[in-house]
Amino acid sequence: MNTESSSNRYPITMDPTEDEVEEFQKGLEAYNMEQTNGEFNSPQPWLSLVLKDHEGTIVGGILTSTLYWTQYLEVLWVDEKYRGLGYGRDLVWEAHRLGRNQGCVSSHTYTFSWQAPEFYQAVGYKLIATYDGYAGGIIEHILMKKFDSLDNSTDQKIDSSRFIIVEDSTTESQTIVRRGLGSNFDDNVSHVLSEYPHTGFNFILKNNDGKVIGGVNGYTTLG
Repeated sequence: MNTESSSNRYPITMDPTEDEVEEFQKGLEAYNMEQTNGEFNSPQPWLSLVLKDHEGTIVGGILTSTLYWTQYLEVLWVDEKYRGLGYGRDLVWEAHRLGRNQGCVSSHTYTFSWQAPEFYQAVGYKLIATYDGYAGGIIEHILMKKFDSLDNSTDQKIDSSRFIIVEDSTTESQTIVRRGLGSNFDDNVSHVLSEYPHTGFNFILKNNDGKVIGGVNGYTTLG
């Protein structure tokens, strides 16, 4: 479906093809790289760590991205059976160590009120903002940690007798970690998600020749 833009110049495509969305994303990435001298995703786009028990089963993990030398903790999950034993802390410490070794100067994350705001502050993060616009009274906590101004937690050694943490960027492993976090949503806010489900959208702007010249994508969640 197409609709006229507010300027009445080019139509906005509200149901673009996968190729059109990909073209928009490539254009956005190229712009960001140009504006940051090629350092937009530096030092590395993604880091994926998994926690394995003594039988080799994945029982936790952490996924991070980087944006202009800041590490973003995107996903952190530990199986319910092993929470409260320090494995979440170990995963964060190892991600910090690897991120700092790659050149990251800080870490950034967000967490919801039913998740782990106190945990992140306990491992050195500073609360910098909250957002209370979600349904059901849910509050989002935004936190950051500078690697050069706090303690040496990025240099902490992990006890070798405990479950091991390894880098694993396979799709299968990342899916296990993401599903683990997803079950946390289901257990705690399913009543909100049933009324306000996750909804993604892609709107694409094309010129008269059909060339993609702009767009916007995103998603809705928790109201």
